[in-house]
Amino acid sequence: MQDSTRRGFLKTVAASAAGLGLASPGIQNVPVPPVPFPQEALRLGIASYSLRELSRPDAIAAIQALGASYVSVKSFHLPYEASPRELAEGRKAFDEAGIEVVSGGVIYLHEEDDDHIRRHFEYAKQCGMPMMVIAPTKATMPRIESFVQEYDIRVAIHNHGPEDDHFPGPADALAVIHDMDPRVGLCVDIGHTARTGVDVPQALAEAGSRLFDVHLK
Repeated sequence: MQDSTRRGFLKTVAASAAGLGLASPGIQNVPVPPVPFPQEALRLGIASYSLRELSRPDAIAAIQALGASYVSVKSFHLPYEASPRELAEGRKAFDEAGIEVVSGGVIYLHEEDDDHIRRHFEYAKQCGMPMMVIAPTKATMPRIESFVQEYDIRVAIHNHGPEDDHFPGPADALAVIHDMDPRVGLCVDIGHTARTGVDVPQALAEAGSRLFDVHLK
């Protein structure tokens, strides 16, 4: 990123932070009015993977401090091995904090085994997750599609860049899912996508209605 572009980007982020009432070193005395965010167009939330060093109560407090209303929960905060009662209690903690659970993941589904995949769909169901952000393989996707249809839980394939043997970029996933159930889509990771060398805005546009989620740091 060129220095001038970087400065402009940082100013924009700083202005957004000020609009949310967050402190930003060096611009604390610059008044910036809050800008209404078009929630119907885009829901801005937190992936709790980024808060993995924190306990669930501390992660919830951090999300509240950021002024976010949505979360994609990683298993650090709703463990796979927890009982249905414990998962319900964990989900309730997010609800009572005014934070909507919009998905869970990333959930790795590499085993070509129905029991393995079903366990994770049951987990998502018990957590009340309407969508799973997943890291599958090309071979497991037909099985996953059948569980999407059975459970009515959407899935979004998360790409992991050049080192990902299965789905390095959004286009790799689109090639596999283009004829699948419309509840099968993408979670485009902006950083990993950029590392593949493609035009990121173009990749997002090509995803079209299959674009369910975006990860951005």
